[in-house]
Amino acid sequence: MLVPSPARADEGGSVGDGTSSGDDTPSVTVEGATSEREASASVSTLQADRAAVRSQVAAAKAARDHQFDKWAMAHLAMGAAKEKVEKAALLAVQAQQRVDAAQVRVQEYASEAFMNPPALESMAVLAMSESEDAGWAHEVLSISADQQSRVLDELASARESAQLRTERATRIAAEAAEAESQSKSELESLEAQLREQRRLDAQIDQRLDAALAEAAALREVDADAADELESEERALAEDSKAASGGGSSAPPATSDSGGSGSSGGSSAAAVPTPTTTAKPKTTTPPPSPPSGVVTWSDVTKVGSFWVHRSIASNVQGLLSAASSAGFSLSGGGFRDPASQIELRQAHCGPTYYDIYEKPASQCSPPTAIPGRSMHERGLALDIKSGGALITSRSNPAYQWLAANASAYGFFNLPSEPWHWSTNGS
Repeated sequence: MLVPSPARADEGGSVGDGTSSGDDTPSVTVEGATSEREASASVSTLQADRAAVRSQVAAAKAARDHQFDKWAMAHLAMGAAKEKVEKAALLAVQAQQRVDAAQVRVQEYASEAFMNPPALESMAVLAMSESEDAGWAHEVLSISADQQSRVLDELASARESAQLRTERATRIAAEAAEAESQSKSELESLEAQLREQRRLDAQIDQRLDAALAEAAALREVDADAADELESEERALAEDSKAASGGGSSAPPATSDSGGSGSSGGSSAAAVPTPTTTAKPKTTTPPPSPPSGVVTWSDVTKVGSFWVHRSIASNVQGLLSAASSAGFSLSGGGFRDPASQIELRQAHCGPTYYDIYEKPASQCSPPTAIPGRSMHERGLALDIKSGGALITSRSNPAYQWLAANASAYGFFNLPSEPWHWSTNGS
C-alpha cells in the first residue's frame, strides 16, 4: 500500500510521492500522486490492520451520530424558543394597541373637560329649578366620572400588561439567542465530525486503491491471496461508506485483471469472474501517461524477480544472503502499468482524469490508478519462501527478512507480510 513504514518515515517515501528510501534507488515521479502533507495525515489509517480501521470507522460513525442527535435537539429547542418570541411579540403589540386606544379616549375626555369643566357642570346642576332635571344632570355627571375612571384604570392596566409582555418577550428572545448560539456551536462540532469522516473516507479510498494495485501484482504470484486481499479491503471500504451514510450496494465481483473484486465479507474464498457487470473495453487509444512511468526497458530480472535496474544489486544481495540462511526466496516484482491503463480505460472512462486521477471506488468495477504502485515502479517485491507466499509474521522467512532486509534497502508494509519495497509502501 502507498504508505511509508514507520521505521523509514524520516528517510523518504510517502504516499504516492514516488521517492525511494535508499541512496541507490531511483526517484520515479508520477503526476497526480498524493502530496506529502496528505500522505503524512493518512499514514495511521493506511498502515493499520483491517480490524483497527474498522474500529476507527465505527468510532467515527458513533461520534457523528451522537453529535447529530445533540444538534437536532438544540435545533428543535431553538425553533420552539423562536415561536415563543413571536407569540410574545404579538401579544405585546396587541397590548400596546390597547394602550394607544385608551390614550385616545383619555385625550378625548381631557378635551371635553377643558371645554366643559366639571365645576361648571356642577354649577349648572345647582341652578336647575326642577328636581327632576337636577337629578338627571347629577346622574349624567356620575356616569361621566365613572367612565373616565374606568378608562384611566384600563390605561394603567394596559400599560402594565404591555410592559410585562415586553419583558417576557425580551427574556424569551434572550433564551432563544442562547439556544441558537448553542445550536450553532453544536452544528460546527457536527460539521467537524463530518469533515473528519470525509477525511477517513478519502484515506480508506486511497487504501483501497493501493490494495487493488497490490492485488493486481500479487495475482501473478498467488491468485487466492490476491482475491482475499481485494475482498477484505472492499469490505473495509463498504464499512466506511456505511459509516458516512452512503449505503451503497455491493460492487461487482472480481475479474482476473486485479482491478476488481468482491465487496463481500473478509472471506478468503476466490471470487468468481463477472460475466455482465464489467464495462466493455474500448478501442480508443488512451491519453499519454504521466511522465516518469516505468517500462520494461527500465527493469531487469534478478532470480524470479523483475525489478528496476537501479536496485538489481540490492535484490541480488538479499537473495544471496537469504539463501545462505537457508531460505529460497521467489515471487513477483515489476508489473507493467500498460495493462492497468487498459483496465482503467475500460472500467473508469477514456479521459486523462478517468484513467490517472479518478478514485478507484468510482470505477465499475473499482480499479486501481495506474503508475502509483511500487510494483509499477519496479521497487517492490511480493516474496514467497519455499514456494509459498509469506502471509504471517510468524513465518521464519518473514522473521529473517524483518531482521536483515533493511540492510539491503527493503522494508515491509505491516499489513502485508509478503510485501517488501524500498520505502515500506
